[in-house]
Amino acid sequence: MQSVRTTLRALALRQLDQGQSTPAVGANLGLSAKAVWQIGKRYLDGGLERALFDAARPGKA
Repeated sequence: MQSVRTTLRALALRQLDQGQSTPAVGANLGLSAKAVWQIGKRYLDGGLERALFDAARPGKA
């Protein structure tokens, strides 16, 4: 089972791939245009895993 965050990110990538604009995707999914842009940027910079999942953070487990 995937988290809601991961599912929304996957849906955002799918809609971006279908040619929808960043603001339109945000409106469709209840995200800000900036959040959608960041998801797309992470995909371009680091691939699907990077776009869908948060990077590990240093600190206490």
